Amino acid sequence: MSVPSFSVRNSVLVNMLMLIVLATGMVFAVTLQREMFPESRPDKLMVSAVYPGVQPEDVEKSVTVRIEEAVRGLEGIDKVESQVGEGISFTILTLSQSVDDVDVMLQEIRNEIDSLQDLPEDVEKISLRKVEPQLPVISIAVYGDEEEAVLKQSSRGLRDELLKLPGISRVELNGIREDEIYVDVRPDRLLEYDITFEEIAAAIRAENIDISGGQLKGSRSSVAVRTLGEEQTAGRLEDIVVRSLPDGRRILLKDVADLSDGFVDTDLEALFNGKPAVNCVIFKGEDEDAVQISAVVKTYVAARSGQPYTGPSEGVSKALAAIGRPDLFAVYQRAKIDPFPGNVRYKLHTDIARFVEGRLDLMTRNGRMGLILVLISLNLFLNWRVAWWAAVGLVVAFMGTFAVMWMLGASVNLLSMFGLIIVLGIIVDDAIVIGENVYRHVEEGTPASEAAVKGAEEVMWPVIVAVSTTIGAFAPLFFIQGQIGDFMSQLPLVVIAALSVSLFEALVILPAHLRHLPSVHRSGDSGRPASGPDRMKTAFLQNVLQKPYRAVLQVCLRWRYVTVTAVLGCCVLAGGMLAGGVVRWQFIQDMD
Repeated sequence: MSVPSFSVRNSVLVNMLMLIVLATGMVFAVTLQREMFPESRPDKLMVSAVYPGVQPEDVEKSVTVRIEEAVRGLEGIDKVESQVGEGISFTILTLSQSVDDVDVMLQEIRNEIDSLQDLPEDVEKISLRKVEPQLPVISIAVYGDEEEAVLKQSSRGLRDELLKLPGISRVELNGIREDEIYVDVRPDRLLEYDITFEEIAAAIRAENIDISGGQLKGSRSSVAVRTLGEEQTAGRLEDIVVRSLPDGRRILLKDVADLSDGFVDTDLEALFNGKPAVNCVIFKGEDEDAVQISAVVKTYVAARSGQPYTGPSEGVSKALAAIGRPDLFAVYQRAKIDPFPGNVRYKLHTDIARFVEGRLDLMTRNGRMGLILVLISLNLFLNWRVAWWAAVGLVVAFMGTFAVMWMLGASVNLLSMFGLIIVLGIIVDDAIVIGENVYRHVEEGTPASEAAVKGAEEVMWPVIVAVSTTIGAFAPLFFIQGQIGDFMSQLPLVVIAALSVSLFEALVILPAHLRHLPSVHRSGDSGRPASGPDRMKTAFLQNVLQKPYRAVLQVCLRWRYVTVTAVLGCCVLAGGMLAGGVVRWQFIQDMD
């Protein structure tokens, strides 16, 4: 029993299968993760070490070389590169393609680094992390004519509030200088209490605070410190105990020094609209949705800015929350209770998610236009029932593709949507071929059930071969290695999934529907359709399409060498335009 024969004989089962594909596809279509680009496996690790106040040459000899020697012999590391500066060392480790689990490799390298002996005592804890490209989703500028401390405090408060929102796990502040607390030690008090400068430094370090440098200011010794733990202020450090006396009295830091808050002395300056600013950047974490993050941030800022709510209604928002989407209505209601303060301004910018939304909109518009064109063209050339079921096949193919993407862990990104746009005009071809052949048999008087089986069987293998050639053109992209391979893999995955689902729909689902085609009645030997609309359609095909096509075809066949030469000339011209730079080539398009 052939596949079309099974389909026609088990039409109820086939229809149930179609409904399952449509239902699951609709659910997965709204739960698929959306992002700018697909996530790729990191192939680089970075080892960083801080050796405060030491010249680059000494950092290299005492720290960098030791790290390189420890990791160079490990299997799975292709290349080791290092950069050193004053008080700091960076070592980049490039992993080989044979490394299957980056986390296991990370732990092996960490074990080797932790086992290092005889490092200088002043070297801070050596850190190891993956080098992963991170694209920001959206940013908020916190700006105004306020002191740097006010802007910094406002941006930190905003960061803490954003991290409480659903779907947001990483927020960074850019354009701000690190806090520093200046401790001006009074020499007369040192003599009075018989305290050394080293005792003061030890007391400060005991509070998880790093002494980043020291300098003399007049008759006083001044040192700048920065916190390594929770945020500290000069007022909180004043009560650090420098020494406990035998009689129970304690000498506090404020007894021997004057403390003041400040910032690291750098040339860093951030401006937005010409005013001092702090940039609050929201990143997408692993398994988070870029479009959702953008929507949540926009809703939050709109609520605290007093702008009207523009998201889905309360009922729709709660329904989306039931399938894992953030409840935008609830976010707005909670955020509007606490408006932004009037002394600082907040402005959204650099919304990367709009590129994803734009590509989704393009795909939706193309799909809608494709459905309309399929309905019009097949209804014009064949029959409205054939047109309808071919258009339904396009929807089934897309829903099935979304289900496959979800099962294989793919996401909705620029690459996968590009693949869907590519196959948009291809996946309906097999349904058109089968539908046309079945309709031809019905026109010849074959009963619809028999015509559905016979027509599908006749073109089944040509259709399979045609789809297979397209699959074969995209399959080699799976074999690209490295981060580029991870980046490109979703393109062939989506294309092959869409073509496979469309082939399944054309061979299994479509014949079960075409078995219900009505008989086509003809009158007389001329074969001219009896109905008025059909008569008009036949006249249109003969006079508007067939006659001009026949005339052009006769000219091309009569001047066949000229025709072939013209086609080859166009190919050479196209290649020359690409080689000459008239048509630009780049891997990823520039984005505004």
